[in-house]
Amino acid sequence: MHAVLLSLALAADAPAPAPVDLVPKISGYAQVMLSAGLDGDGNGVASTASLFLRRARIRLKGNVLEGVGYTFLVDLATLSNFTRDAYFWTTLIPHHELRIGQQKTQFGYENPESASLLYVIDRAFVSDGLSRGSDLRDLGLGLLGKWDLPADFGVEYAITAVDGAGPNVLLDDTPRKNLWGRAGASYKNGDWTVKLGVSAANGDRFFKADAVAGTPAYVMQFSRLGLDVRADTPWFFAAVEGVLGTNDRGAGPAGAAGFYALAAGKTPWNLGPILRVEAYDQDLDAPGDLLRRYTLGAYADLKPVAARLMVNLELDGSETPRDHALVSWVQVVF
Repeated sequence: MHAVLLSLALAADAPAPAPVDLVPKISGYAQVMLSAGLDGDGNGVASTASLFLRRARIRLKGNVLEGVGYTFLVDLATLSNFTRDAYFWTTLIPHHELRIGQQKTQFGYENPESASLLYVIDRAFVSDGLSRGSDLRDLGLGLLGKWDLPADFGVEYAITAVDGAGPNVLLDDTPRKNLWGRAGASYKNGDWTVKLGVSAANGDRFFKADAVAGTPAYVMQFSRLGLDVRADTPWFFAAVEGVLGTNDRGAGPAGAAGFYALAAGKTPWNLGPILRVEAYDQDLDAPGDLLRRYTLGAYADLKPVAARLMVNLELDGSETPRDHALVSWVQVVF
């Protein structure tokens, strides 16, 4: 009897489960971009300047049950690719988040990171060429796990299994599915955080026939392997990422490789310089296709307003010369 009374007393003193908030949380960001081409290929003709709305994204995130919810992200700046994130999630599995629906594929550091948090305006060549499928997002399943370990260490992993057809496409063109994943470790010491990750991917992509170029439709099998390291400190942020891959269009695998190294300084005035060096060889056996770019710039965060000003000077050093570019934007987060 005493045990029963004690159990009832403990149950009465235990905190009640947090109520489910059915009202979604609204957030997002907008980026207005000014871009100007600078003649760098020797043809005497530079691109004209352009001002446009690069992104205007609104995110809805809410719960339907305790530990079960949804995320819905749209981009008002591009009606052709209006829906970005659209998935249900659950955190009922300890230390995990399971996602079902359209989401970012998990590979490396730069691509899964939100554009509003990056220190550069344009993602690296290797991120566009090897660290994604036809887009950053695809339809499928995602599983993200994270553990905090003793002595300020941590481990994490993220896997996405997707249909490979890209965003806003329900039916895949091939029966094979694509797998993207990253496993990593972290260490935190005061205001310093260091992260190390290894990524891998395997799958295929369908390419439609191009009547202008005269190329037939084909399926490309691909594999990827990447390594990323980043450090975030009170004085600077730095990231290095390298990716190797193969692309097989039916005549045997062709190798590709690339990397970037980024450093952004931090100051007490919420501004700092930016430097990125990158290279991407689209086909290791083909001459003349090595892309190089050197990005110099600066950023300024306007506090307490959640706004950022950024300027990037992109200097081309590719084997086949391309134009340089001066790119800037104003970003507002809400």
